[in-house]
Amino acid sequence: MPLTLIGLLEDEGIEWGGKWEVVKGQLFRESERASAIVSSALLDETLATVIGLFMIDEDMKKRDDREVLKLIEDYGVLGTFSARTRTAYSLGLMTEDEHHDLHIIRTIRNKFAHDLECSFDDPSVADRCNNLVHPRRIAFLERQCTARQKYELAVYQIGAALAMRFADVKSRRCVVPPEMPFDPTGITHT
Repeated sequence: MPLTLIGLLEDEGIEWGGKWEVVKGQLFRESERASAIVSSALLDETLATVIGLFMIDEDMKKRDDREVLKLIEDYGVLGTFSARTRTAYSLGLMTEDEHHDLHIIRTIRNKFAHDLECSFDDPSVADRCNNLVHPRRIAFLERQCTARQKYELAVYQIGAALAMRFADVKSRRCVVPPEMPFDPTGITHT
């Protein structure tokens, strides 16, 4: 499992919910660009953690021998936000609404990463924020929220939901099956 901010904070005794309070209190006061890019990166890390908790436990192996780590790390098959989103959804580790919103969050992040003039006031970004499902769940807030606030609310809600699922995901963790005795001759030896 890659070393993540979640792991670092847990090592320091800061639980996951406390980490998101730090994010909400600091990151969301940053520039629009920082909010869009860094908060989505935090969700990306959270997805890597959720997927890693579901896959086989390789804690006892040397770092170089960890297949799960090779899949999840940045240059692995599951090294992108898009791949992690699709994989987590396909494995039943997230809801349809989370899957929907994470793809929107990723496209907004990409717009901010590649367009230096990008803003939450940009019509294409504001439209995407209006299509986020999670902010609509809090009806009285949704009507009053700016595009940026809708984005941040979705990021916070999805991040919290994924983190609350850590224990459940870990309890369903995949295991390596035991080796089966195989005799190509068909004769069983005792």
